[in-house]
Amino acid sequence: MESCQFAESASTIPELLYRRMTESPETPCLFSRSDSGAWHGMTWREFWLAAAAGAKTLRGHGLRSGDSVAILARTRREWMIAEHAALLAGLMVVGVDTHAPEDHIGHVLRHCGAKALIADTGKNLDKVPSDIRKALQLTVTMDVCEPSADAMAWLAFTGATLDAGVGEPVFPDAKSSATLIYTSGTTGTPKAIEFTHAHLMAACRSIVRLFPEVDHRDRTVCWLPMSHLFQRMLNLAAVAKGGPIYFLDDPRQMMVQLREIKPAVLIGVPRFFEKVHEGVQQKTRAFRWVPRVLMRPLLAGLVKRMFGGRIKFLITGSAPCPAAVHEFFGDAGLPLFEAYGISENAVPMAANRFGACRRGSVGTLLDENEIRFEVDNEILVRGPGVFGGYWRDGESRDCFTEDGFYKTGDYGMLDGDGYLHLRGRKSDLIKTSTGRRISPAKLESMFQASPCLEHAVVVGNGRKHLAALLTLNRAWLARKLKCAPSSVTLEAWMKAEGAQKEVFQEMDRINMQLPEYERIQSFTILPRSFSMEDGELTPTLKVKRRALEEKYRPLVDELYKAL
Repeated sequence: MESCQFAESASTIPELLYRRMTESPETPCLFSRSDSGAWHGMTWREFWLAAAAGAKTLRGHGLRSGDSVAILARTRREWMIAEHAALLAGLMVVGVDTHAPEDHIGHVLRHCGAKALIADTGKNLDKVPSDIRKALQLTVTMDVCEPSADAMAWLAFTGATLDAGVGEPVFPDAKSSATLIYTSGTTGTPKAIEFTHAHLMAACRSIVRLFPEVDHRDRTVCWLPMSHLFQRMLNLAAVAKGGPIYFLDDPRQMMVQLREIKPAVLIGVPRFFEKVHEGVQQKTRAFRWVPRVLMRPLLAGLVKRMFGGRIKFLITGSAPCPAAVHEFFGDAGLPLFEAYGISENAVPMAANRFGACRRGSVGTLLDENEIRFEVDNEILVRGPGVFGGYWRDGESRDCFTEDGFYKTGDYGMLDGDGYLHLRGRKSDLIKTSTGRRISPAKLESMFQASPCLEHAVVVGNGRKHLAALLTLNRAWLARKLKCAPSSVTLEAWMKAEGAQKEVFQEMDRINMQLPEYERIQSFTILPRSFSMEDGELTPTLKVKRRALEEKYRPLVDELYKAL
């Protein structure tokens, strides 16, 4: 059965998995890598039985439809099994990022009222406040190497089997809640986005339709945080098409394992593709004298081998991708498609694709959504994937128009051919004291495209000009200082006149491409990179602008005093 028709035939996620299991029970589907380096898969039948056993365990510990199950684990095969076990039991899945600060973890677990918690290690379980742990009806650990004395082992959780002759399982209603997704909290306390099975199945169908080039033979790489919905939706699309999913639980081994997996498609944030670009530039530095037309075949072969040799296209989103990165992958004959979506809509909003791609845009609109623009060009959306409101938040109605369109907070415009171009976020817009309204996203993308910079955060709200908080690219600096990345320090950079000079030249070079009111007039180099652990980055690696501005307010004030 075609994957699109297959997805259309199911109204809930457990029903989709059950249909897949009955159609191809002995086909390997979920692969993980053992300590020896070998990839081991489980069949669709084994996947279904493990999920059904987990559902039976959850119900046996008193959880009932509508209760919340929190999963505090890094990306791994057991995450997906736990997710489907909870969904089959009629429960809500709440993903909790393992890199989140402990106060964030506590807030999420209290707010969702978690009745069960499934964690990957005892170490991560220790991040959960003791009062919350005591109130849980069930606690499970996945990892046999780091078990917890007061938690059920993973093998016991999935050890129960369906009784013989039990027949077809009872599926939840399509309108019942399937998951709570907590916003990344870039501007305040995270809110919970509630999605039903109907929302998620609408998203699954839209993704399958969007990329018909992907079929049951193509391998999906699961490596993005599963606490975020996007990776889980890609996994669900793989269930619909019947393709195998490979779980990468250590992103540091990404490029090594991609050559083993040989995926057809790879999804990543712009910074990931920027790093690939930088790495290849270093490898091909000796060939820079070769004319571009002759360089392309060499580049294409090198890049495709890096991704395993079977790659068809790449997809990026979440933030603007620098033009130089697009040009690089274009020269390698490997399309890098930018797409656009929002947390509050499970269905993607727009995407570039084969036959409909325009560099600098986020693609054409998806038919599943109704989209219109306010007078100020804010994007509004209504459709089958749009959530109904933030969970346990009485102010959600303010996010919608009277006729039910969600206010995205993103500015955009359609060009004459129907391609959507984003123009920044309403909440991020900087208004200088001279009256100029400036979107920092475009500027930050330009500066971060520089090989010497890791992050650039533009500030200047209410000020007469713009300034920036910068972090250096440690790999670049290590090469400049001829030392290991682990020994790189800001003090070493300050002593290296050549490295200092290059950063200042880069700032001047980019500033000269900008109108005067968008130029960075002053900046400071921070001593280390931003991290999720310190509450500076979201799980999708976006900077938490408000948190950073507050944290570094004294430094910013000094920047303006100096001029």
